[in-house]
Amino acid sequence: MGDFASKKVLVVDDTASMRALIKGTLKQLGFSKIDDANDGSKAENLVVRNEYDIVICDWDMPGANGLEVLEFCRASPKNADIPFIMLTANADTDHVKLAIQAKVTDYITKPFKPETLEAKLEKIWPSENDDDDGEEADELVLL
Repeated sequence: MGDFASKKVLVVDDTASMRALIKGTLKQLGFSKIDDANDGSKAENLVVRNEYDIVICDWDMPGANGLEVLEFCRASPKNADIPFIMLTANADTDHVKLAIQAKVTDYITKPFKPETLEAKLEKIWPSENDDDDGEEADELVLL
């Protein structure tokens, strides 16, 4: 497992139980700096005011949806390269293409297991033990 204690995370989901599940998983993985927002507009305000190492964001939300939050981040020099994981119950090809075009880092389909989130985070921040196999990092693999 990577060293996640120093990483600051923004979790964005309009469902309180999903935010709690994601935050609980992150805490089990060693994250301690976790902010959350219950809609895209609040997330955009937080991204402007704070420095994050990653955003984990639901797609379907009131205010600004996840795609709009992603595009907002990518339009800002400060957040243009921030890792961004999109969560969605909708994994149709059009949604996936839109997310890729907006430069999403990775994509998780709901419902998901905590191990899935852990694997996505390890792909973004591999452990020192995992990165000496001489292979290139995997490209974004969807579906």
